Amino acid sequence: MSEDKDVRQENAQLKIQVKNLEGKITSMLDMSHNLRSSITSTSAYAKLLLKRTDELDPELLADALSRIENHSAESVRLVGEIQSRGFE
Repeated sequence: MSEDKDVRQENAQLKIQVKNLEGKITSMLDMSHNLRSSITSTSAYAKLLLKRTDELDPELLADALSRIENHSAESVRLVGEIQSRGFE
């Protein structure tokens, strides 16, 4: 009898832990999706501005926008890595 009670208690605790982990994973995935979307938009905007650099300010603007694009791509890659590790 005592063993059955211990097993039931352990199962109940494991269920709580699983629910907590599921919540954390869902939150992480939602957060990373939103972050990826934001970064992707920033990158697209930077690309658009890069196409119009002749209308704005020459080399400094192009260099700055190129850096924005590069950093955005790296951030998207990192978010993808975080998402894939969430399932390990």
